[in-house]
Order: sequence, then C-alpha cells, then structure tokens
Amino acid sequence: MGAAVGGFVGFEKARQGEIAAAEQARNEAVAAFAALPARQKVRASDVKTKEVVVTDKNTRETKKYQAFESVSLDIPLSAKGTPEHDAAMDKLKTLAQRVADERGSSEIVVALTPVDARARKVAATSGTVQTSKGNTITVSKVADDSVPKGVERITVKAGRLQTEV
Repeated sequence: MGAAVGGFVGFEKARQGEIAAAEQARNEAVAAFAALPARQKVRASDVKTKEVVVTDKNTRETKKYQAFESVSLDIPLSAKGTPEHDAAMDKLKTLAQRVADERGSSEIVVALTPVDARARKVAATSGTVQTSKGNTITVSKVADDSVPKGVERITVKAGRLQTEV
C-alpha cells in the first residue's frame, strides 16, 4: 500500500515495515514460551526475504529491494493448548493479517511429520479466512518429512507482491 503513495520510497518503507513486523512477531512468539520447560521451547527460523525488482510505471526505471517472504516457528506439540501456544499463534496470525492487508493475501502453513499427521495431533482442516479488510489468508495443513517428530512447524508466507509503482 505504501508503494502507491510514495513510489520507490513508499515501496521501500512498506517492505522494511513488513520485515520488521515479521521479526517482531517471531521474537514475541518465542518470548511467549520463555516460562515453559526446555522441552517446550520453540525454535524460530530467520525471517526470509527475497530480492524483488520494482518498476516505476511512469519512467520505467527499476530498483531492487528486499521483501519479506516467510518466517517459521517449530512449536512442540506438547505445548498445544497452553496459554503460551495461544499467545504465539496470535502473534503469527496478526502478522499474516498485516501481510494480507498489505499485499492482498498471505498464507499460514502448518506442517507435521507424516506420522504425527496420521495420528491427527493437529486438526487436518485447511481453508481460507478473510481479514477485516476483505483480504485472504489461506491456511493449509501438510505432512512434511523435514519437520521433527513431535513438532508443528507454523510458517507465515507473504502473498504476491505488486512490483510496479
């Protein structure tokens, strides 16, 4: 949205804001688990970014910027149902909503090992929800061999980015 207001400057500020919001959400979600025992601690990925090329629609000038791509948390399944888990999920949902409202969409992927998925340790329903501004957040549940046993990996992914300002 910032890009529409301020060309390259607005675009850059909006991308920096998304990256900062992702870092803050990750840090706050991890902090929510601080009081739990070590076996219930979360592991957070770095905030992933990708380079995007942006074009000024009037001058056709292009510039490269870093944009938020995704962030993941590995949360022990034993923490499900705790206030800490709920607080961490609220932080991630708020991030997904912000990104969806900025870009038009976002995605939350919940990944488990195939064994944990078969044991139905997390509800297997997927779907979409709308933000208050009418943008879409897609929630999907997947089985993934790279996820450690007894862990759910929650990933917030940014939606498609408008690269013409």
